[in-house]
Amino acid sequence: MDRKINRRSGGMDRKKIAVAVIAAAAVVFAAILQRSLRNHPQTQAVAQGTAYLQQLETRSIDTINQDVISVRKKARSEAIASGKLSLWAQFDTSLLFGDSRIAAFEEFGFLSEDKVMAHNGWTINNLKKNEDQIASKGPENLFIGVGSNDMQSNLGNGADGYAAEYLDVLKEIQAKAPNTKIYVISIMPVNDKALSETQYRALENVDSYNAAIQKMCGENGISFIDMTDLCKEHADLYEPDGVHFVKDFYPLWGQMLADSLAL
Repeated sequence: MDRKINRRSGGMDRKKIAVAVIAAAAVVFAAILQRSLRNHPQTQAVAQGTAYLQQLETRSIDTINQDVISVRKKARSEAIASGKLSLWAQFDTSLLFGDSRIAAFEEFGFLSEDKVMAHNGWTINNLKKNEDQIASKGPENLFIGVGSNDMQSNLGNGADGYAAEYLDVLKEIQAKAPNTKIYVISIMPVNDKALSETQYRALENVDSYNAAIQKMCGENGISFIDMTDLCKEHADLYEPDGVHFVKDFYPLWGQMLADSLAL
């Protein structure tokens, strides 16, 4: 009876030892496996990707979008500089509408007639009159550059009133051309030479008008392109009248518009 008990006891000890050995081996194997995985290139890539996603979780969508936009702008600029991408080819599905300064895109030969709808003295009233024609063209993108003539005629009786009238026209265009993305170009400032002339005196209020237009665009999901800094940086590229721009200004302007496309 005692021998049987001892035999069973010895069997139990051997089982315990075997389990312990297996457990120890499993621990060692797991450690080796874990170390191996850490050093595996694919695992490292996964770990880096996971870390990047975790980093993104702490950033706002707006910040991420700005990073994407910056990368795209840089890539586009490099492609244009290297000759791989034509600046003006990017406007193949666009239409530029506006006054004499917009008209110069065609006059200087940068864009063809079918890409520009502009004329000296045009205002948002002309934009309204041409709504159906704009819609019939069905542009993917519509750039609108008016305002100087509106200010001179005091259309809207001030900045806020003008922005409100502008919005009414934009809403009508959007209703007639729902698949067209609208970009509103800020009113271009004039230089001191022009402001010294009585006929351009009203344009000294361009900043307040642009602020009202930008606010209107922001509240209604419309893209606004502020040209103020570019005009100031290249003050030497104004025509003698201090209002219009020489030919060399237009590639700079075109680049700024292109940078806004699909962003």
